[in-house]
Amino acid sequence: MFNWQYFIIACVGCLILYFVYGYFSKRHYFQILSLFYRENKVDEYLERLNSFSSKIFFTYKIRQLLRIDAYMAKKDYEALDEIFTYLNSTGLKPGDRYTVLQKEVIAYADNSQDEKALKALHEMEEMLPKFKKNQEHYQAMYNECKYIIAIKVEKDGQYAEDLAKIAREAQMPVAKGMYFIKASQSYYLRGDMKMCKNRLEDAYDYLKETTYGEEIKKIIDNNELEKILNLAI
Repeated sequence: MFNWQYFIIACVGCLILYFVYGYFSKRHYFQILSLFYRENKVDEYLERLNSFSSKIFFTYKIRQLLRIDAYMAKKDYEALDEIFTYLNSTGLKPGDRYTVLQKEVIAYADNSQDEKALKALHEMEEMLPKFKKNQEHYQAMYNECKYIIAIKVEKDGQYAEDLAKIAREAQMPVAKGMYFIKASQSYYLRGDMKMCKNRLEDAYDYLKETTYGEEIKKIIDNNELEKILNLAI
């Protein structure tokens, strides 16, 4: 005869395990993200992603997704190419696939792999109409990549004013700083050195405590504006 009491106890036990696992998984997730995004400990962050606990809580695919920004910060394009190749061979959700394509545009454009960058942007353009929800979010991601292609691949400063406007309207300090860098690069490409330096100084105000701070300060102090195009965006 079926024992409902044991069945109920087993179900309750499974639910408890499920919620305990979820709690520790989320806690671990935010702890390791803090290493990279708050403390700027890139190598330690990557080491933690290889730890036993990370392998318990995250699949290999998730860990590869989480590695992308860290390797972009290190400018390790060989590692990034391996990750992109792997992820492109797996079945990603449309939103995740779109995000990976965005990272590809940024990484390949920064590494002068223009054809790969343009291919990724074209795929984003094809996917964009398929998103029925959060259209503004995905459009903004596409626009950001369009700006990067203009600066890094086409060497065109046509979006300088647009980028400065976006920077002023952005809410997060890092986002403001990054858009000011793009605006500064765009003004440089247009030959407007005064506006280029002004926008770079704006960028420094928001990025001085980040990995960009020291590099930006050197460019400003030494008046080496030609080096601004070397900044990853």
